[in-house]
Amino acid sequence: MSAPRLTIEDLSYGYPGHVVGHGISFTVGAGEVLCVLGRNGEGKSTLFKTILGLLRPRAGTLRVDGEPIAGWNPRRRALTFGYVPQNGGGTFPFTVAELVLMGRTAHRGPFAAPSAADREAADEAIATLGIGHLAAREWVRVSGGERQLALVARACADRVAVLAGGELLRIGAPAEVVTAETLAACYSVDVAVLPVADDRYRVCVPRSYLL
Repeated sequence: MSAPRLTIEDLSYGYPGHVVGHGISFTVGAGEVLCVLGRNGEGKSTLFKTILGLLRPRAGTLRVDGEPIAGWNPRRRALTFGYVPQNGGGTFPFTVAELVLMGRTAHRGPFAAPSAADREAADEAIATLGIGHLAAREWVRVSGGERQLALVARACADRVAVLAGGELLRIGAPAEVVTAETLAACYSVDVAVLPVADDRYRVCVPRSYLL
């Protein structure tokens, strides 16, 4: 991994009188995509609001390129951080496959059409999350949970961090973190994570479907 651009050190975050997460430490390198997973109410949005400076950390340090950002003014934060809200899929009737393919925009030049490699990466992300059955459906016609899976697929993450119980449960490569054990601990679901296509893809399947 490249040198850390964002460093989170022993961070506790939340609201006055209520700590949501504590002891959180991780780094994000230049060009790296880190996907943060956790059930509803686990503190993912609160964590990002704290990183963005919308909430004051309860404890710990946040650094960008080694510099603490606690004293940064709003303009400097705005020039450094970009923010996509939780429901940021838009209202146009793109298919789920088209939405995921948009995640490859930064990998090609302006006005360039998606390449075969872009489409392969998007297909792999869809297969990894087990949402191939949604690929042809319109984004605006799938459930909220299915939309979130599509947004995760659009990220094509380099690493995945899992929050559970106010702590950082696991962090690492998707193949190492997105396991049946981790998903059970995080979401209280019983699934099997199965390799397909010569172990190039991984799909999550409810165990009841395997009986």
